[in-house]
Amino acid sequence: MFGNSSFSVFNWKSLFTRKLLEKEEVWLEEMISMVSPHEPVVGVVDRLVWLLDNGGLFSVKKLMHLLCSDGVVVPSFNFGLLWNLKVPPTVKSLSEGLWDGDS
Repeated sequence: MFGNSSFSVFNWKSLFTRKLLEKEEVWLEEMISMVSPHEPVVGVVDRLVWLLDNGGLFSVKKLMHLLCSDGVVVPSFNFGLLWNLKVPPTVKSLSEGLWDGDS
């Protein structure tokens, strides 16, 4: 397809770039405005932080609590019972199958 000389001269960038859509430009501007006030800290390892927890750690239990307290879910069941159950793995997988409607 390309000779040795045309391969190195070929404009590869034109194949892998495009103009941003208008909504992408808006998203980019919003992201830049959120990131630009923060200076990177050299020597500190990056990590993910769950902003909805004081310790920055994500947990399904905490998420369920947030969903229930926010009015998204109004449970009539004591979910605390589920979080503290100690069951053997075979019973756990059997019960998961039952909840999914499998037999």
